[in-house]
Amino acid sequence: MKKLLILTILLCQFSYSFSQKYNVNNIDKSLIKNADLVFREHHTQWKVISMSDALETVDYAATLLNEDADYIADLVIPYDDFIKINSVQINIYDSNGFQIDKFKEKDMKDIGNIGSDLASDSRFKFINLSGYEYPYTIEISYSCKHKGLIGIPQWDLSETYTSIENASLSVISPKSYEFKFKEHNVEKSIDTDDEKKWEIKNIPAIEYEPLIANYESLLPVVKIAPKQFDYDGYKGSTDSWKTFGDWNLNLLNEAKSLNPKMKEEIQALVNDSMTKKEKIQTLYKYLQENTRYVSIQLGIGGFKPFDADFVHEKKYGDCKALSFYMKEMLAAIDISSHYTIIQAGKDHSEIDVDFPSTQFNHIILCVPMEKDSLWLECTSQEAPFGYLGTFTSNRHCLLISDNGGTLVKTPDYPKEGNIKNTQVNITIDYEGNAKGTINEKMYGLEFENRGFSQMISSSDKDKEDWLKHYIDTDNIDFENYDFKQLENKDYFGELDVSFSSRNFCSTMSKRMFLKPILLEKRGKFEEIENRKFDFELSQSYINTFEYIYELPTGYEVEKELKEQNIESEYGVYKISASIQDGKYIVKRHIEINKGIYSADKYNEFVAFSNQIHKADNQKIVIVKTSEP
Repeated sequence: MKKLLILTILLCQFSYSFSQKYNVNNIDKSLIKNADLVFREHHTQWKVISMSDALETVDYAATLLNEDADYIADLVIPYDDFIKINSVQINIYDSNGFQIDKFKEKDMKDIGNIGSDLASDSRFKFINLSGYEYPYTIEISYSCKHKGLIGIPQWDLSETYTSIENASLSVISPKSYEFKFKEHNVEKSIDTDDEKKWEIKNIPAIEYEPLIANYESLLPVVKIAPKQFDYDGYKGSTDSWKTFGDWNLNLLNEAKSLNPKMKEEIQALVNDSMTKKEKIQTLYKYLQENTRYVSIQLGIGGFKPFDADFVHEKKYGDCKALSFYMKEMLAAIDISSHYTIIQAGKDHSEIDVDFPSTQFNHIILCVPMEKDSLWLECTSQEAPFGYLGTFTSNRHCLLISDNGGTLVKTPDYPKEGNIKNTQVNITIDYEGNAKGTINEKMYGLEFENRGFSQMISSSDKDKEDWLKHYIDTDNIDFENYDFKQLENKDYFGELDVSFSSRNFCSTMSKRMFLKPILLEKRGKFEEIENRKFDFELSQSYINTFEYIYELPTGYEVEKELKEQNIESEYGVYKISASIQDGKYIVKRHIEINKGIYSADKYNEFVAFSNQIHKADNQKIVIVKTSEP
């Protein structure tokens, strides 16, 4: 009986000890600091079977400390004809590490990709694991079989407010399978005959700081790419950008051009009196007016464009198909162009130019010209001709030609080209109400500033909501507004607004109080003691504003706006006022210089910005001096 009691106690202790595995109290305090999420374990293994087949296994446990970690509670596992899900196991633990729930693959939703996809064999299994009392831990284990292996996804786990206790990446492969790798902020791999393994331990959370520069450079990262690969029977190499471009060229060469009848239709759109640029612009406008973007992801279609005659007939295509179609339309009028692979996105990360591999997500078109090249975004029905914008400008891309792949860079938009010129005319009546007009012309990337370009095709309600947020005054009514995109001008966008505003000025006895700056006010920043990370101003621009105020008859300016002239390495700010022909005129000029600046300069930048904020929020006082 005594032995049985001892055995029972030991079993209970073992069970209790095991249940403590994910006890939140076991997390080192240094990993709790600044953290919303702690990866207790995270292990990824790729077992390569052949050049085209591999088994991926992922096991991780993540402790969610608060609701800001809820993003990790959405488990999404994609699959398609090239990826098969083998198994899924999910366990949930409370703060003491006791299991309180469990799920399997059958409990997950099976969802087809939706949105702009017209046709796709891609689906995903999904389950939301939120709703438990914080802190709690989710333990996930799943495996997928990959058929077709163009690359192994980059391994990085950290985000701001995320700590890591223990994590690893391993690649098990036969000796015949050669791959290259690049590691950053990770100790050298542990190698055996058939396995290469990287480990990281006790990585504390990075606390968010505004405008962090090169965030990815702060994280543990491992990049892996096969030297030779086989995707759906198409063999390729990542030995160089040229060889990787050769693989894409082979796919491109299999896509069919326009048939003779379709070529004649395209040729009829232009004539010999047009310049080369006018011909390109004519066909680009035809593309925008006659096709629409959809995403088509079927088999090798994730990399190979549809035939040009398919797009001509069906009037739709994805970025590959539409860019290839535009390329073939240009070829029909004897203008050569280059299919170009790029990493798109406003907040993109620059590709690793020293690591040839699949690092791209989009296709655009490059058209060589006599002095420079034209770059065409073929998926947008609204983009100005030759405009790349923040989506694809100023980054490396892979240009595909008959010689394979060549790494080039898309053009940047310098400060002198990112300009906004604004004129505001406002008439104030005796009760402090106002009527006004605004005219703005936008050059370069200022076309996208504050989402202006998106408003062009938006509803009237969205436009009015945008304007109410943009114009810093209450009780505003719009008589007219026009969001325009310009063709054949040196600026891309123009805004015209006419409005009225009740109680535009606050009044007291015979005085009125007016904040003259209505648009593009500089926000206020907070100083950070002992800032750790460099900061980045990502866009250069020049904005000029002229406000012309017509005051009520019998009123004069009693307290004028204080003139400011601020210059720093971050930019320039000037504001001044004058009275001309009885009108009070305020001129505001601001320039911002993009760049990466050291952490110790951040509070200096804050001081510069807050000086502008203060100047932008000045009040002037106008006083009644005589009866009208």
